[in-house]
Amino acid sequence: MSERKIRALCPICKKSFTFEIDSEIVKNAKRYPIPFTSDHVCEEGSVLIVYIDRNYEVRHVERVHDTSYIEDNKEPSNNVGRNLSVNQKIIYACTLKCEELRDKGIPNVIEKRLLNMVSKDKEISLSSILEKCKVFEKALNRKIEPGTISKLLEKYVKEGIIYKKVLN
Repeated sequence: MSERKIRALCPICKKSFTFEIDSEIVKNAKRYPIPFTSDHVCEEGSVLIVYIDRNYEVRHVERVHDTSYIEDNKEPSNNVGRNLSVNQKIIYACTLKCEELRDKGIPNVIEKRLLNMVSKDKEISLSSILEKCKVFEKALNRKIEPGTISKLLEKYVKEGIIYKKVLN
C-alpha cells in the first residue's frame, strides 16, 4: 500500500492542510472524483470531504455537517458532489474511507472516527455515541459489536475524554 500526501485548502478557515490517501484506491477507482474525509477540524460538528481526481488533484473541498441518520446513496456517480444530500455525502465518504482503511482493521476506523466526533460534542451522552455508531454500521454494511463500543467508551473514560457519569 503506497500512501500519497494531498494538500488542500479549507474553505472555512482558509488554512491549507495535508492528509494521506492510499494511491491504490485512486488507481483502481471506477468513478471520479473520489471523496475522502479529512481529519482537518476548524468548525465544530462538521467534516471536510475532499474530492480527488485520477491525477491526485483536488477538485473540490466541501464541508458537511454530521447528522444523526443516514440515507442510502442511490445517486449515479456523475452526481457525486453535486446533487447528493448531506447524509448521502457522509455515507459515501465513510464507505470509501472504511474501504481504504479496512486492511488496517475496522475497529481502528471506528475508534478514530468516534473519538473525533465524541471529542467535539458539547454534550456527550451514551445515546449520542450509539447514534454515531449507526453511521459506521451503515457505512460498513455490518453490525458493530457491542463489545467494541464498550471498549471504546471505557478507553475514553480512562483518557478523561468522557466521564463515567455520562455513561450511566
